[in-house]
Amino acid sequence: MTEADVDFAFNFLREEHVAYARTPAPPQNIEGAQAWVTRSVTTPSIVPWVLEDSTGAGAGFINLQNYDPVAGVTEVGFLVVPAARRRGLATKALRAVTEWTFRNLPVHRVYLVHDLTNTGSCKAALASNYATEGILRSARPGPGGIRLDSEIHAITRADFEKGYPIASRGGAE
Repeated sequence: MTEADVDFAFNFLREEHVAYARTPAPPQNIEGAQAWVTRSVTTPSIVPWVLEDSTGAGAGFINLQNYDPVAGVTEVGFLVVPAARRRGLATKALRAVTEWTFRNLPVHRVYLVHDLTNTGSCKAALASNYATEGILRSARPGPGGIRLDSEIHAITRADFEKGYPIASRGGAE
């Protein structure tokens, strides 16, 4: 991720469907977006990538976060713009980042958490060999003061070694 991604980050993170899915709240101004990009680029526990569509336009983000090298665990999170959904972008990105993670970091487990109603993220997780581990009830704040349930998926190094490299495998996209 580079400084050139600030405008894309600002506009994308403020879209209603994205702001709803994110905690904390999206940046309120371009300086906030600059801080978000800078934090993403300079924080050792965050490894970010910008997703691009076939034209090279910004189509979302995927990042490793909450990296704990002592425990050997990291979380992956992703957001895809509505126009780029249902085309396999999230699955391809998740597979690539999962493979990169196990090949480059001393982790034993990668997990992701998504809103329980987010079937697209669930499909991408399952298509990338992430096992469903359960429901996190009232896991995060939602609109209007309600609490939202989330679902957790994970893949272990042993899973990775059995089923990868996935880039060359067929399957759900």
